[in-house]
Amino acid sequence: MFVSKIKEMRIKRGKSQLELGKFLGLSQSEVSLLESGKRTRSISMIEKTSIFLDCCPYSLFSYKCDRYEICTDISKNSSKCINI
Repeated sequence: MFVSKIKEMRIKRGKSQLELGKFLGLSQSEVSLLESGKRTRSISMIEKTSIFLDCCPYSLFSYKCDRYEICTDISKNSSKCINI
């Protein structure tokens, strides 16, 4: 589930809601709403969140990303996932 994965992955990477908010152009309270599922997520927000968390966008949707495992070019805003 996308909502639960943002918070889990953010905490795993030692990032705060404030840091994520600055990157996304949101306040800390808006990030809290995003993580709790009370704020709508756009495709571009999903992409930016995955860039910030250095993960494949697909991994934000489930606990195990069966389809894609390795992502490259994450820093160039083009999350390219390689099938494994």
